[in-house]
Amino acid sequence: MSLKELGELCGLMPNGSPSSEQLHVVVGLSAGMGDNPGSPGAPSPTDKLKKALCSQEAFNKNYLELAELAMGTYKHIGRLRSARLIGRDLAFFYLLLGETQKAAAFLGDALKTFEQDNWRELAAQTQVDLAECYMKSNDTRKFIRTCAAIASSPYIDTLIRWSYFDDMLKCLDLLEKPLLVPFKDIIKIVSINIKNNGPIMQDSAMDVEVVLDSNFPREILCTDVLLSIEQDKELKKVKDKNSRIVGKESKPKDNSMQRLKIQRHLDYKQDKQLASSSVVCKTTPLKRTDSSVSPPQSDFNYCLKCAKLPLMLTPGLNVIRLSRKASDTGKFQLGQIAVKVRELDLVSSSITPKATIEVKREEPTVRLDKGMSPLLLGLEQRMELTVTIGSYKIDPNSTVKLITSRGLYIQHLEDAPLQNSIDIVIQQIEPFSKMVTPIRILADIFSQDQQVTISWAWSTKPIPVHLSFTPPLTSAVRLHTVKHRKFVQVTLMGKCDMVLNVDLPKLSFGDDVKVIDYNVPSSQTIEDEGNQFIIQTIEDEGNHTQAKDVAKSISLNSIPKGYEKIYYTDYRR
Repeated sequence: MSLKELGELCGLMPNGSPSSEQLHVVVGLSAGMGDNPGSPGAPSPTDKLKKALCSQEAFNKNYLELAELAMGTYKHIGRLRSARLIGRDLAFFYLLLGETQKAAAFLGDALKTFEQDNWRELAAQTQVDLAECYMKSNDTRKFIRTCAAIASSPYIDTLIRWSYFDDMLKCLDLLEKPLLVPFKDIIKIVSINIKNNGPIMQDSAMDVEVVLDSNFPREILCTDVLLSIEQDKELKKVKDKNSRIVGKESKPKDNSMQRLKIQRHLDYKQDKQLASSSVVCKTTPLKRTDSSVSPPQSDFNYCLKCAKLPLMLTPGLNVIRLSRKASDTGKFQLGQIAVKVRELDLVSSSITPKATIEVKREEPTVRLDKGMSPLLLGLEQRMELTVTIGSYKIDPNSTVKLITSRGLYIQHLEDAPLQNSIDIVIQQIEPFSKMVTPIRILADIFSQDQQVTISWAWSTKPIPVHLSFTPPLTSAVRLHTVKHRKFVQVTLMGKCDMVLNVDLPKLSFGDDVKVIDYNVPSSQTIEDEGNQFIIQTIEDEGNHTQAKDVAKSISLNSIPKGYEKIYYTDYRR
């Protein structure tokens, strides 16, 4: 019979008084034990037991001394589990004495050992005992934390779980500030799926689908669900309040993710021949876990949130969609999940293995296109300025400045005159939008190589665009003599892919020279690499050293509405 059972038999336990029958039992036990006196300084065990049975105060003192001695002995010989079991009985004794804080301390130590050794049922029952301690001591925060663990434990009867679940919800209104409770067995993370494929553009949405398994016996209304994301960079060592450096050794580790120390093992016979080969795992030295270091908590200021709130979390699997706008660029890692129930914050441990989200920023781009048609000298043509907005919204007053080289003129307004420099206001400012602006451009006939310089706020250096112009046609003249007549043959050769129409060609030598025109009055067509002959007859030769061929107009059929240009060519002897 243990000392606790003896105290219950004799009515000597706290908060009780012995009956007359129990007093007779004490008298009988004392008489039956006989006399075995010890020395005055070292009383015998019989004397100690008789003294303990004399009064309730003596029994309490003797019980506590023997319990403490037994616990210390078990710890000394390495039997920690047995010491925790005695501590659990000692906690019940303190409860009878009304000292709930001491009882909670012994039950807390026992709970840690039971959880580490996977004694699930014993740990669950200890949680119930702890809840009674906290309720008697009016410790609301610890009572809520314990009620959450009891309500989610499958090793406790359902009716008891419902009762503590209701008590937890009632006490939430008494909290003055948020209470942080780890997930543990309350909520389990089944899976996390990043819905975005590849890198995410800045200012777009980051979407993550989380599947949570709730072990609460009933549904619970969640005011918020958060998923923290952390910048992917090397964590620096920091000092805590006690000036202890928190480094790699003190960080919580996932045992399932630890690398095993595997090495080769060879067995040889006596004659040095190989008998067998195998792979063995070296024993990892056990290290004591520092219970004073709490797991690091993520910063939930930058996190993904649930859009549909409040959210009803039901027992079993729950699929939750979390999202936020990707405002910052870089690589981010998923940190922790937090489920908020009013002032109760249920927070998971750090998510392992680490899942990374990359956010990129796409800058605006500008491009000047000439289209499929070649650029021709002396003719006004069309080009397109294309501005593509990147992944973020730009300033509505942003402009693009175009500056041309000498001899090149541009304009984006239909009725405005051509200039060497223009400013174009970007009208489309939303992300991933596009603005296409038609540009009128004209290059003189003296320079074939030109340049347009583009300047805007998203480029530190001006962007040069080189343009190459070609003449639309070339001309050659030959003088033929037949007896007393002179025939002038002017040959026009097309140098572009366009079809050119030549109207009213004319060769002039001055007022005193008569010229007979043999050309048809209608327009003549010049195609690529094609020749067109213009025949003129000089009636009076005279003494002239210069002739001028004038084509009244050349129109390009490929340009909408046509475009006319007068060309002059001088021929000298």
